[in-house]
Amino acid sequence: MRIEAAAYRGKPVFFELIGPWPRPERMRKTSLPVSNRGHPLNSQKPCTILILFTPSRTAVVSFRWLVGPGEERC
Repeated sequence: MRIEAAAYRGKPVFFELIGPWPRPERMRKTSLPVSNRGHPLNSQKPCTILILFTPSRTAVVSFRWLVGPGEERC
């Protein structure tokens, strides 16, 4: 049993008795089909980004390695 209460200027303005701890809304079971819960790639964004950018990074690094430094220090 949990009791919540609030007061304003020394006078009680809110009082509530709460029974067993309620289950949060986000943890309740949904009746939506799996296809409506979100796109499956949403959980794979980091891998997708890595796979998409690795070839371009490799191309840039290879080009800079072949061309050499832009300026030589004295």
